[in-house]
Amino acid sequence: MKLPIIFPALCSILFSFASNVSALQTNSSTRAAGINIEGDNASDALNLMAEVSITTKDKFTLSADYYEGSPRSDGFLLLHGCQSDRQSLTPIAKLLAEQGHHVLSMDLRGYGKSTSEQYSHANIKRNTKDIINYQQRMAQLMAYWEEDVLAGYEHLATKLAKENNISILSVGCAARYAVSTAEQLYVANMALLSPDMDYATKERYKNLRDIASFFISSVHHVQSYQTAKELFEWNGHDRSTMLLYKGNYAGNHLLRRNKSLAIDIAHWLSERAK
Repeated sequence: MKLPIIFPALCSILFSFASNVSALQTNSSTRAAGINIEGDNASDALNLMAEVSITTKDKFTLSADYYEGSPRSDGFLLLHGCQSDRQSLTPIAKLLAEQGHHVLSMDLRGYGKSTSEQYSHANIKRNTKDIINYQQRMAQLMAYWEEDVLAGYEHLATKLAKENNISILSVGCAARYAVSTAEQLYVANMALLSPDMDYATKERYKNLRDIASFFISSVHHVQSYQTAKELFEWNGHDRSTMLLYKGNYAGNHLLRRNKSLAIDIAHWLSERAK
């Protein structure tokens, strides 16, 4: 396994993160954080998982996995990217659930089990003949995602005590909906894996209050690396972190290639939860 490197945008952040580098290694981090990926905790997390349906404002049904947490624990909303569905984030969901947190991992509209004849990424790929038409149809599909993610957030909020918070993990193109949610509702922390944002979304992120954010990217995946670097340098929260890998892998491919990454993400999120 190639070890991750840290981009030293600010000396204070570099020293803060360096003191915790050992916590970001596969086995040592699991012990330090109390994360157990085998045994009774994993079994308990599976037992507490239920597939739930969430009805949107336009009466569409979204499918999600909900892991019930302890009565006074925080919640985590997991948003997959445009090249996968919620199953790609199951390892992270289980790790967070093992720590007693509430977790909602959604299939965004058009993906996984949140599909219909009208809303289907698979149908769009199958029936489009050129990239322009594909992009147009994807834009039409994703126009629903802002409200869909808000519906997921509100569903998760009903499971939490009033004093508990919700944090968001987004992958790739879902980053823009993490931002739009944070503009409208309280988001305690963000983890952004291979963030895919246009200029307008990056500017909207910069206009948010300083949210502790965990940016993860590959240095040769130029688009997500440049976005992660720019927003990490902009972010003023002293617990924000940037984790870099060699190569040009992104999103679900980066998760699959680096087996410790799910643990690193779960550890970072869990550390900041109640």
